[in-house]
Amino acid sequence: MENVVSLFGSRGACQPKAGNVQGKATLENGYTKLSDQLIDALARAEYRLSGREYAIVFAVIRKTYGFQKGADWIALSQFEELTGVLKRDCCTLINGLVKKKILLRKANGHDQKLAINTAIEEWEKPKKTVRKSTNKSIKSTNKSIESTNKSIKSTNHNRDTEIQRNNKSSYVEESGDSATSECTEVSKTVIREGAAIQTPAGKKWGMPVDLEIAELIHEGVAKVTGDCNPNLADWANTIRLMREQKGRKPEHIKALFTFANQHVDEKFSWAEQILSPAALNRHWAKLAARRNGERNRLTQTVEPPKTQEQKLTDRSWADGPMISDGEGDC
Repeated sequence: MENVVSLFGSRGACQPKAGNVQGKATLENGYTKLSDQLIDALARAEYRLSGREYAIVFAVIRKTYGFQKGADWIALSQFEELTGVLKRDCCTLINGLVKKKILLRKANGHDQKLAINTAIEEWEKPKKTVRKSTNKSIKSTNKSIESTNKSIKSTNHNRDTEIQRNNKSSYVEESGDSATSECTEVSKTVIREGAAIQTPAGKKWGMPVDLEIAELIHEGVAKVTGDCNPNLADWANTIRLMREQKGRKPEHIKALFTFANQHVDEKFSWAEQILSPAALNRHWAKLAARRNGERNRLTQTVEPPKTQEQKLTDRSWADGPMISDGEGDC
């Protein structure tokens, strides 16, 4: 008799929506067949999986075994819905589990197919750190401590001498120096007003629209390369400069990146060339000319007049506006 376990929900006439965790969990609401050997392996503490890694593993189980599949194409948005973890963090966790050989990934163009690695003996366990102490290292440490103590005594002596010298100066001078020091510390960090993201020092930042476009590019690039660890603050900063210095409109940036990300050719692929906002900005003129050229060829095709019903259902406006290939405007 097969061993089964009730997980997120499952196959059946009344299968609930994936991610539904409301109410009481019963087999009548669905169940997922799962090997006892796999459950035993996931229960082992020796693999040292974090809580969010377990969430990703069980999300893969839900989307594969829960639908009687060995593997499936799972979008980052589905992981975010199932686990509550942000898409960019889901991608980082997936990469880590693939590296540990707990998940198997097969890339095909822009998509990736995921599955649980049932060859449990291939799962990688964290290496144990063994600390070894020897008499030589202890003696060396003691000598280092003695040397440090001597250095501290010498520093204290020099400090006391310096304090005595400073006491001869006026109180006004001391107060001025202190205030200057405090102002210098405060000026190291700048909070950018209205910014959705910024670097710790505030040298690079982006507004909400810049962060939105950066995340759009990040998701598209991840489908091509599997690399999901960009510096979003740096990307958002580049997009902000494209808007402010080049005058590029947000809708044009989105439309041109989408065009490049979907362009895959046997001889040349823009999707493999445009892997960051900086690359998009660098190849803007060529991409805009290519996209506008293709749109012009489509519009020049002679078509019969559209019926009233065709006009009502026409969605050609969704292709986006024509984009200038100039450097200074859009």
